[in-house]
Amino acid sequence: MAGHRGGVQPARRYFLPGPFGIFVLYGQIYACLYGWFNVVIIKRMLSHILKPYSLLLYLLALIAAFLVGVSYAGIVDAGKGQGLAGGAIVLGYGVVAAAIGLLLALLLAYKAKRKTIFRLNILLTCCIAVCYLYLYLKFLERQREKAQTPQQTEQPQPATKPLPVPKSF
Repeated sequence: MAGHRGGVQPARRYFLPGPFGIFVLYGQIYACLYGWFNVVIIKRMLSHILKPYSLLLYLLALIAAFLVGVSYAGIVDAGKGQGLAGGAIVLGYGVVAAAIGLLLALLLAYKAKRKTIFRLNILLTCCIAVCYLYLYLKFLERQREKAQTPQQTEQPQPATKPLPVPKSF
């Protein structure tokens, strides 16, 4: 370059000459537009996802999916005969179902219209009530079974005769 004195050359501020210039220009325009589209999409997405009715959808979906997962685990007897691990297995079913429910709620909140989200909130509230009623009735049934079966207490064993202590001690 004319007028340049040794050292590192300054960066070029123009496009590559020849046939590659159009590709560089296209790449820079694409990068600029891509960044702009991302900002617009993220703003639109966050404004739609963070509405109060969407936040209620997330909460209801989390609770409903957890209850459905726990109910499913109870129906298929997932924790039966597992000892202390049975409770953890049933809880695991609930947590996995809750995570899936939350992901579905996030997708629905982004794609669905406001009216659809309101209706889905009502449906999830009904689902929570039905699952709670099912689990409560199952609890009452277990309590009735416990009350009907007589508890068998162990009879005290007769005391064993202690061994005599040798006189040498």
